[in-house]
Amino acid sequence: MSKRILSFVIVALSVTLSGCNSTAHESTSLVYISDGYVQCEHPPAPLADTAALLQTANVEVLSSSCGQITDMGVIAMCGAGGTGIHLHQIKNTDVDQANQAGFDSIDKLTEQGLAFEFIECGL
Repeated sequence: MSKRILSFVIVALSVTLSGCNSTAHESTSLVYISDGYVQCEHPPAPLADTAALLQTANVEVLSSSCGQITDMGVIAMCGAGGTGIHLHQIKNTDVDQANQAGFDSIDKLTEQGLAFEFIECGL
């Protein structure tokens, strides 16, 4: 009988402790900036370049990805931009510094009725 109780306690403790990591994701934010692509002129900037902009602003970059804004048409014309964006996961406490460096919270896209998707960098 004591083995059953011990097993129950171990399972209950494991479930309780596994929830401890859930706050780590909640304490971060996803910010984005244009990838700098200009049709006929400039290819997208490397992801490391926009991460460096954040680091220069004393913002720790936790992870980085490439993406594109969906639900938005872009004119096909030399000199026009594109829908490519660079996304960076940062601490919530660094959002204001990221904004000052030219980045916006990903929530701003949804507020504008736009969506985004992650894509492989270099496409």
